[in-house]
Amino acid sequence: MRKKWILLLAIALLIISPFSSVSETYAMSNNQHKEGQQSDNHIEEENNIIDIEQQDASPAEEALQLGDEDEIIQELKEDLTELGFASLKKPTEYFGLHTEESLKKFQAFYDKEVTGIADEDTLLTIDNILAEDSFEREEHIEFSKPEEFVTEEEESEESSESEGAENTEEESEESSESEGAENTEEESEESSESEGAENTEEESGESSESEGAENTEEESEESSESEGAENTEEESGESSESEGAENTEEESGESSESEGAENTEEESEESSESEGAENTEEESEESSESEGAENTEEESEESSESEGAENTEEESEESSESEGAENTEEESEESSESEGAENTEEESGESSESEGTENTEEESDESSGSESVFSVNGIYTKGDRDPEIAEIKEQFNAIGFGGITVTEYYGDYFEGKVEEFQEYYGLSVNGTLDQATKDQVDSVYNSPFQRGERHDDIPDIKEKLNSLGYSGISVTRLFGEYTEQKVEEFQRDHGLQVNGIVDEVTLAKLDEQVPYTKGNRSPEIAEIKEQFNAIGFGGITVTEYYGDYFEGKVEEFQEYYGLSVNGTLDQATRDQVDSVYNSPFQRGERHDDIPDIKEKLNSLGYSGISVTRLFGEYTEQKVEEFQRDHGLRVNGIVDEVTLAKLDEQVPYTKGDRSPEIAEIKEQFNAIGFGGITVTEYYGDYFEGKVEEFQEYYGLSVNGTLDQATRDQVDSVYNSPFQRGERHDDIPDIKEKLNSLGYSGISVTRLFGEYTEQKVEEFQRDHGLRVNGIVDEVTLSHLNQAYDELSTVKIFLDPGHGAHDPGGQGYGLNEKDVVLDIALETERILTSKYQGVEVEMSRRTDTFVELEERANHANSWGADYFISFHNNAFDGSTGGFESYIYNGNVSQETRDKQNDIHSYISSRINVSDRGQKSANLSVLRNTNMPAILIEYLFIDNFTENALLKSDNYKNQLAQYTADAIADSYDLERQ
Repeated sequence: MRKKWILLLAIALLIISPFSSVSETYAMSNNQHKEGQQSDNHIEEENNIIDIEQQDASPAEEALQLGDEDEIIQELKEDLTELGFASLKKPTEYFGLHTEESLKKFQAFYDKEVTGIADEDTLLTIDNILAEDSFEREEHIEFSKPEEFVTEEEESEESSESEGAENTEEESEESSESEGAENTEEESEESSESEGAENTEEESGESSESEGAENTEEESEESSESEGAENTEEESGESSESEGAENTEEESGESSESEGAENTEEESEESSESEGAENTEEESEESSESEGAENTEEESEESSESEGAENTEEESEESSESEGAENTEEESEESSESEGAENTEEESGESSESEGTENTEEESDESSGSESVFSVNGIYTKGDRDPEIAEIKEQFNAIGFGGITVTEYYGDYFEGKVEEFQEYYGLSVNGTLDQATKDQVDSVYNSPFQRGERHDDIPDIKEKLNSLGYSGISVTRLFGEYTEQKVEEFQRDHGLQVNGIVDEVTLAKLDEQVPYTKGNRSPEIAEIKEQFNAIGFGGITVTEYYGDYFEGKVEEFQEYYGLSVNGTLDQATRDQVDSVYNSPFQRGERHDDIPDIKEKLNSLGYSGISVTRLFGEYTEQKVEEFQRDHGLRVNGIVDEVTLAKLDEQVPYTKGDRSPEIAEIKEQFNAIGFGGITVTEYYGDYFEGKVEEFQEYYGLSVNGTLDQATRDQVDSVYNSPFQRGERHDDIPDIKEKLNSLGYSGISVTRLFGEYTEQKVEEFQRDHGLRVNGIVDEVTLSHLNQAYDELSTVKIFLDPGHGAHDPGGQGYGLNEKDVVLDIALETERILTSKYQGVEVEMSRRTDTFVELEERANHANSWGADYFISFHNNAFDGSTGGFESYIYNGNVSQETRDKQNDIHSYISSRINVSDRGQKSANLSVLRNTNMPAILIEYLFIDNFTENALLKSDNYKNQLAQYTADAIADSYDLERQ
């Protein structure tokens, strides 16, 4: 009776719905019958279609680990390298083995659980250490030895597992099962059940298993195998399986199962299977299979095989196959399946099942058992259901608008992708698959400029790519795999949709990038010449030829707008031409900023302009007057140069009101001139702060925000020497602070919080504006303090003087001889050497008490004290000797005596009486190392004759100055 009722219901529905087939109606009623036999926990209300927004397939990750790829990983690598736990010159966004090992060393060093995973605690610790800026990088390097780590080719690391293993993939979830399997999927909740076995997939996980063999593919390699063999492909592969073989692929996995075989594919790829043979293709591939042999083509390679022979040709090869051959081609994914195989696709994720299976789409949470909704005139909108929609979804995935679950239902997520597509290709953005949109999809999907195609225009495309640095492409008519890779690089570099297809958008961008140079000929050159004439670089004859005169005009233009002057119409130059030619600030245009420009012109005496949004003829005349008066290019357009000059001329003063005043007040607060209430009004208090600022930085103090003041504010506010910045000169600043006693700063390129604290201490100690920024004033004081610290201060003391002649002999007085030697020593030190300051106890014939000489040297802060003397005894004694204090002296005192005594004595032809010590006043009372030199005996007739000679005294001064310089490692000027 129940079966009879079902049959009647089927007939009734067939009559009611002209679009429903008997088979569809029977299938729906039969499903209802099966549902009635299930428990209440498995009831699905298939007639209530609930349209829900697609959820993100992967939850936010709290930790970074091996295999992840994210922008934050590049920052993590930079930080680890900064700390000394990694050694990466060009960090990428991929989390590879080097990064994992670096993290393990970091965790071990800081006594954390060693996992090699960048969890929240590890990342926080790294941030804190860098912020404190007080770590010892050399200690980190010694501990971790990053140079011994595995060199990273990180961006393409994947893992594969052999027999009996399960492959789990994160990001987009989908599974499909055949007889005897149950698939449970989290995050985009789909489930299908059959008899006896359960297959569970989490997050975007996917596993595929079969009898005895597994195929794993990574990065961009291809292989193919027949029965009992394994095929491995890297990064963007496609696999197909036969009985007893399994292919597992990571990144955007799919799983499909049939009798004893499962095929898993990644990143919108399809697989095809036949008995005993397997065909593998990469990234956008086609496969067709027959018995026993396989032909594989990469980049621009095609092969043709007949029985027992193979012909291979690079870059422009073709393949044809006879019986027992298989042709595999890369470019536009197709799959065909034979007995016992099923193809399931994810990322445009869909699961299909054979007997007792259900087709579920994440996008709308609907099952394929619902009634189909057909479109009118082939135009599809949200809520429609049709097999053609599934085909179009596959095309979307293939041409770079991926991540779409391939079902027949048109849901929210797909509508969003359609809108993205329409906006990208300049169509009407309505989220509807109208005819224009479908035509555009077909145009891109069937483009003659994609992998595997041949076309007469492909050589031109390749030449342009080569000329732009995407080089190494063989210029042939074949669009091969290598060309596809270079196209993808170009698209990625220029913010285009990355699909490897030279569609109209890519082609237009490619043409933009190819510069015109002298000798070229093009209709576009004529258009650009017209633009040059219009924007003030005129007098150019408009032809399609790029000649000498036009090259000169291009150079003028580039120089005026601050571009690289090369006479070439490169992209930067063409962009600048477009910017000026299409400026919103020229005659006939309306813009919200035009009234402000007019007010500035009026205030500067270019008056009589009506302040409206329209840029009229009179305004153009006044702009030309302004440009002429200020030596600008006269074109009547308020381009960036004119606007900058206009802003320079209009200062803000007390009583003004502007949003820009509020911005400048915020900058004042940030750079140490704070306490300012941030409003748009320029009041008394702010005027006072402006005057403080101008005085501090040596500007004209007028209380007006003129251009010089604003430039100085920008310079300090945007200084590269403040917290959070990295700069090559920061290590030098840190070293100077450390040497001045503001120590404990790790010498790296990062200006961290600890460095900021030490800078503030320095500023506070030296009476500077405390802002933690090493501005020009702080830097000047820092250099001065460092120079004083690093400068050697030498105190020269010529003995005796005035009424105290010292030793005498043959008409010579000691006080005169030693003064001559000391003065010449000072001259040589200060004029021939750098990093030295000299002070003297006397420079004339005056008398200075012994204790006063010592006190003078102490108060000046001398590093070394030298007292100049001559000996006298009985007229027969001669020679050279030196003295240091005979009490408790430092080792430096002894070392300096040895340096200077040895240097001088080895160069003068008199006897060396040795290095001695005595209890002499100037040696006893000085706080620094001190020496007293006895240059010869003034009462010795022979030595007296030498001391009378000016040349000899100058020679003694030269030896003395050089001895001091040698001991202190002074560099010559």
